[in-house]
Amino acid sequence: MTIGIPKSILYLALASVCISASYSFYYRVMPWADAQGYDQIALNLVGGYGYVEKQEFAITPEKDEALIRVGPGYQFFLAAIYFLFGHHYFIVWLLQALLRGASVIALYLLVREMLPNYRAAAFWAAVLFVFIPDLIVISGMLLAETLLLFLLVAATYFSVLLLKHERFSYAWMASVLWGGAALVRPTAFFMVLLLAMLLAWKRRWIFTVVIFLCPILFLGGWSVRNSIVYGKPLFTTTAGSYSLWVGNNSNATGGFDKTLEIQEARGKYHSVELDSISRQKYVAFLVQEPLQFTALQLRKTALYFSLLRPTGFWAYIADRPWHTRITLVASFFGTLLLFVLGIAGWLSLISQRNLPIRFLLALAFIQPFLVIPTYVETRYKYPLYPLLAICAGFFIASRFRPRWCLAAAIIFLLFFTGYDLTAHFADISEKVRRIL
Repeated sequence: MTIGIPKSILYLALASVCISASYSFYYRVMPWADAQGYDQIALNLVGGYGYVEKQEFAITPEKDEALIRVGPGYQFFLAAIYFLFGHHYFIVWLLQALLRGASVIALYLLVREMLPNYRAAAFWAAVLFVFIPDLIVISGMLLAETLLLFLLVAATYFSVLLLKHERFSYAWMASVLWGGAALVRPTAFFMVLLLAMLLAWKRRWIFTVVIFLCPILFLGGWSVRNSIVYGKPLFTTTAGSYSLWVGNNSNATGGFDKTLEIQEARGKYHSVELDSISRQKYVAFLVQEPLQFTALQLRKTALYFSLLRPTGFWAYIADRPWHTRITLVASFFGTLLLFVLGIAGWLSLISQRNLPIRFLLALAFIQPFLVIPTYVETRYKYPLYPLLAICAGFFIASRFRPRWCLAAAIIFLLFFTGYDLTAHFADISEKVRRIL
């Protein structure tokens, strides 16, 4: 044992670091799309041009697209790396591999604290988390998910400590980590609200205030900055309203498919104008087409839980058919195992009256609702993965495994997979033809 952590977990964490680093250095994925935008923003921050993608818009940031991207947590993370070590992607890959290892340890400690009578659950949760193919793949890219997952797992760990032991040190750590997570993805603020509700229910008012401090300070400071710079009240960025429009219109498919109208609007209007137009379009669709709007939410729910949506259609392996096939197959079976056992474990834990366990179950429950209202991409589901790994670890370790929980999980996933296949048969068939 080292600092209360078994050697097996330290070996798992080391394995996670080595696997992620090896994957990153083997493929050496260069930034494109969102990653390219994050990279450019970070470089301009270091160069003194401000929070913009293109240097020529340093004086007129409203014409730049930086504000349309979710942030700014990951962009500042990259900027700090570039400032300290220079513009070297291998440093980012190494640090993200280390974050993967740190996440494994934090996940183990979280499960051990929350389920002290099920030590094996912590081990199996860590094993699943290490070998989830999707998370190995994403760690080799300049995308926010690896940093976000570390912050979410660590924040949840200190939140559980706070709920159990009620110490100010835990409250402050949880507040800082939730604040950092909210800067990376503002949807993390809803998890802060959930924790605050539990603390308020326990009448721990001081802890409730402390939990809110850093998230409000971080998000509030960034929102005030943007409101001053862009001359209009803004909450963090304009990415939220833009995503709502992309995911909710008469031609939406549920994924990130920009219609011709949206593409033209993005080229015609600057970021603040696009924010207003996006909200107007979203509300108009909701009011004028309520039945289609409702059907679209079901369609996106199917995309979220469908087993036919593994990761693997990445540009860097597009010219390597067997690499694409192996990635897709590994992702499919990894996702299948995680979702079946995770949902079964979630159902098994419902009977537990332990407050930290109920906090975890609630966190897992709300995750889909933070994504489905906008649009569903595979990597946007990743914040649910460590929570499913915990539930799956419990299901594996528990002597009492209700068959109805496993059956319900399989039926649930098959229903949405079947719905996805029916609703998107042409799209799925085209992707299958591409890999055969």
